[in-house]
Amino acid sequence: MMLRSERFALVVALASIACIQFMVFAQATLPDSVASTHQLQTAFWMHIQKTSSWLGNFLLLWGCSLVRGLSASSKQHMLYAHLARNLSRLQCEIPFYTGDFGFGYHVPLNVNLNRTAITLYRNPYDRVISSFMFGKGVHQIMFPLGFPDRAKRKFALREAIRKSEFPILSYVQLPGISSCQAKMTLGRECGETAEVTYIDVLEARRRIRFDLAFVGLTEESEASARLFLAMYPIPSGVTKMSVESRKNEEQSLLDAVNQAPRTNRDHTVQANEDHKKVLQQHNWSDTADVAVYREAVDVFYEGCRRYNIDTKFSKSILLTKL
Repeated sequence: MMLRSERFALVVALASIACIQFMVFAQATLPDSVASTHQLQTAFWMHIQKTSSWLGNFLLLWGCSLVRGLSASSKQHMLYAHLARNLSRLQCEIPFYTGDFGFGYHVPLNVNLNRTAITLYRNPYDRVISSFMFGKGVHQIMFPLGFPDRAKRKFALREAIRKSEFPILSYVQLPGISSCQAKMTLGRECGETAEVTYIDVLEARRRIRFDLAFVGLTEESEASARLFLAMYPIPSGVTKMSVESRKNEEQSLLDAVNQAPRTNRDHTVQANEDHKKVLQQHNWSDTADVAVYREAVDVFYEGCRRYNIDTKFSKSILLTKL
């Protein structure tokens, strides 16, 4: 006859086995990620710093027929920043959440905005190098939002960084510079200094897969735009658009992707590779952002397969660059 303690142990063991079986079943039956086939009721551009700003113009063209009606020359010179604080005047078909700031401000993910956030992720080494090379003269080197006392410290820090033996290494080792993409996905500002733990990384990866409305990649701009339009067609507004009209309007959005962004002439391919070599030689790695970027790459390519979107690079090529 079994003792009470033995019966209890047996029940616990059986429950554990059942739980494991359920988890295996769930992983086998759940979709790769939560794909959308409906229109967004609200859109939130989670603009992670130095992941590219073409998405801002693209989203305004997508969600606001008034913007799409601008002349070609006006669209060519349009920057989302010019319209950032005047979205109410545009009478967009899709309302944009901006928090307490303007459209495109670097607002981190709000957990109350699940399935509304749209964002791009970028190779973490390229992103931090771009942040390092951002700006001109005394203003070169970006200190992101949330960085401690950035307004008071940034000029002295820039001078100290430039005088160091390896400026890029000095920059990335500052508390608050690493793991920007992970932090913003977790709802923290890019420059916050709080440690990103292993549990934090797991949560960030979960949010990327199940909580965001759209995940694109900086390295795959056109494919990201095409995937977004496949998931969320241009809202037709009051009148239904003809097939030809929709095709023409989609092309105007894709043209916005190809508009030349503001460029930094000093940030050449060679300069990028030189900085990356320094980081590699000193074994610097952004573990949290690498894990987050890998998850974003997985979700993006799953979406491209689902909607038959051609990509510029293969998934393996992007991952070998980490």
